[in-house]
Amino acid sequence: MSDIITKYSIKLRELLKDSEARLKSVSARIAESAEDARDVAAEQLEVLEKNAEKAQASLKTARDDVANWLDDPEEKVKAWMHERDVARLEGRAKRAERYAEAASEVAKASMESAEMATLQAKLARMDAEAAKGEA
Repeated sequence: MSDIITKYSIKLRELLKDSEARLKSVSARIAESAEDARDVAAEQLEVLEKNAEKAQASLKTARDDVANWLDDPEEKVKAWMHERDVARLEGRAKRAERYAEAASEVAKASMESAEMATLQAKLARMDAEAAKGEA
């Protein structure tokens, strides 16, 4: 059981680290080239938007899996365990694992949406700062 927990913990940690690394990279590129800062942020935003478009099909499937996953009542599970109904218990375990995988996909999409929102906020702030400088 802990191998499943470890697997998804590692996956989520990697997703967070990747997201943080991308934002740090964009931030560093913006700091290095102030005159091209808007282009750098817009370029990364475009990359994220393209990734989001590609992920839509798998995200829909993942959300459907999450929405459709129903756990069996505890009484049934206890009866299956008592009867040693391995086939049903295995099927339940596989459904739970698909649910965990789908939830990870939804989390990934949410993190990418947060990245896009962060970059959009940065672009909006840059526009406001530019307008102040022109006034």
